[in-house]
Amino acid sequence: MKKGAPVKEMFRLTWLMAGFMAVMIFFFKFIETGLTPKIFIAPTLIGSLFFFMGLVNITLLKSAPPTIYQPPIKKHWKWYLLSFFCSFVVVQLYWPVFAYFADENWHRLNNMQHFITFTMISVLFNILTLSMQLFVCLLHEKAKADVENAQLKTANMQAVNALLRQQIHPHFLFNALSVLKTLYKSDTRAGEHYLGHLANFLRASLSDVQEKMVKLGDEINLCNDYLEMQRLRFGKALAVDIDLPADTLQEGQVPSFSIQPLLENAIKHNEVTEAAPLHIRVYCQEPYLVVCNNLQLKRHPEPSSGKGLLNLMERYRLLSNEEVLIDASPEHFSVSIKILHP
Repeated sequence: MKKGAPVKEMFRLTWLMAGFMAVMIFFFKFIETGLTPKIFIAPTLIGSLFFFMGLVNITLLKSAPPTIYQPPIKKHWKWYLLSFFCSFVVVQLYWPVFAYFADENWHRLNNMQHFITFTMISVLFNILTLSMQLFVCLLHEKAKADVENAQLKTANMQAVNALLRQQIHPHFLFNALSVLKTLYKSDTRAGEHYLGHLANFLRASLSDVQEKMVKLGDEINLCNDYLEMQRLRFGKALAVDIDLPADTLQEGQVPSFSIQPLLENAIKHNEVTEAAPLHIRVYCQEPYLVVCNNLQLKRHPEPSSGKGLLNLMERYRLLSNEEVLIDASPEHFSVSIKILHP
């Protein structure tokens, strides 16, 4: 049996089974003879015999191979044979005690009949005891396997989440560096401001790289640095309105780095000009946070892997088992994510 075998559970089961056997014997004796001074002798003897046979098997199970309860049974025939032999010895040791307290019906049997009777008792009792104890061992191992599988599943989910996050950062950095290059060519001061906000944004986003869930307020602060960068790029052509209650910002949680990709997608896929300004709203519609923008798709869209929104949906499913809701119409496009609470 592996370390951590369910000895306590088997011991408790043995007590219960011994008590059950004693009660059953008492019941049948009561029906047969009524309430007499000797009515407790047989239940006590049978119950204690069953209990000691259970203790013998528990001792053997602690040293048995961990696959003792798994087929094929013939693989462990020596262990089972030892179990039945030990039970037989225990029953034979009880022989004098039974003989001492036995009634006249018992003394009518000869020694061979006594031997056969006790042998049958040892076999039947051991089959019942061993079957129940092996069943407890099987349940114990199944519970351990379920826990290990759950731990492996959690570790796999964390690894997938980390991989999905790693896919977001290179995509963002490529766009940011492209914008920075363009700004330095046209306006050096704007490029420097952009670079400052980019550094703040990267510092904040990388500081919680190990965090799966973050406070909504911290995620919005991260988005504000990103939006300042975009305002330097687009000026009045970009209008963003973030309207979230203070208590929601303080108490709500979202998967880290989950809102910024939605803002980035809106800017990337739509026209952002002074003639056709892009309006983005971030607001609360309990129990969801909604990122909504007017839809004015670019005539010549930028190359895109199409993984941004899919990654967010997969991360949300892994971390919270919640779905990301998408609503598209000819005029507006919105994405709703569940605001979570610890």
